[in-house]
Amino acid sequence: MTCVRRAPRHMTGALEQSLLYLLAANAGRLLTREDIVNNLCGDVIVDSKAVDRHVRDLRVESQDNPRPQFIATVSGRGYRFVPPLSQDQRAAAAV
Repeated sequence: MTCVRRAPRHMTGALEQSLLYLLAANAGRLLTREDIVNNLCGDVIVDSKAVDRHVRDLRVESQDNPRPQFIATVSGRGYRFVPPLSQDQRAAAAV
């Protein structure tokens, strides 16, 4: 038998990991692009569209596409992390 190893997937960059941590730590709360820039970039001047690009990259890496389930876009405002429901929460929602 021959074992073939898959090529490693692209690992998310440090900024995307920090973005995911920030969103998850504030689960359910709207974070504006400004909030995200202030938390991740400090005094560095960053184009607000850079946040959108990093969110897109994070969604691609986490396979949260084409209909995002975990990182919700609040049009014109920012992003919100939507944690998955536990089995108990799903059961309660089904009633």
